[in-house]
Amino acid sequence: QRTSAPVMATGFRTGLALFGFIYLLFVIYGSLVPLIFRTMPLTKAIEAFKNIPFLELGIGSRADWVANLLLFMPLAFFWCGVVWPKRSPALRVLAALAVAMTCVGLAFAIEFTQLFVPQRTVSVNDIVAESLGGFLGVWLWWQTGARFSWWLGSLRLVRGSAGFAERLLVMYLLVLVGYNLLPLDLTLSPIELYHKWAEGRIRLVPFAAAYDDNAHMLYALLSDVAIWIPPALLWKMSYRQ
Repeated sequence: QRTSAPVMATGFRTGLALFGFIYLLFVIYGSLVPLIFRTMPLTKAIEAFKNIPFLELGIGSRADWVANLLLFMPLAFFWCGVVWPKRSPALRVLAALAVAMTCVGLAFAIEFTQLFVPQRTVSVNDIVAESLGGFLGVWLWWQTGARFSWWLGSLRLVRGSAGFAERLLVMYLLVLVGYNLLPLDLTLSPIELYHKWAEGRIRLVPFAAAYDDNAHMLYALLSDVAIWIPPALLWKMSYRQ
């Protein structure tokens, strides 16, 4: 007989809020890299923001547009889980609208702040992409939130070292992926990629990085080995019978 899906407990809701807050910081940081700000009178910034362009999207720009869209989808998804009412359909509609409109407000706030970062390009396209990502994240929660909540709730039913190792492995890999994406100076634009390659910031030849001495090279090697030992051990433990 199939059991009913477990209800998301307060502890999971709190954990989801913590993860949502960390992801929010991730979004803000990634949108303002390299964090080099210039001063500008507020009135001038407001006037400039009123006249931000709608850019013609080339291949690279379209890729960046999709990246902005995807960036906001998890943000809306996780925060829907935090504020989602348990029963009332009317309250769920209000919660969905609140999360979606908050994402729209955040998109405007980020783009306005980017006016103070000379290296960033401010455009209507980014606001549209990020806002659409927020709405899609809300829609995704509406469609799959119950199954996601069931999966979170089912983790409480897991017992033993194998279950603990599996949960720890997932958390470790999430942290590892985030760490390796730092400092989040990401782009899919061919022009920007070319300039980064010309400046020596992209290495196409594996193991071609230069080190000051053998000690630094050995440290880099051992640190990479140490970082990847825990996932292998946790993977092994999670499939222990």
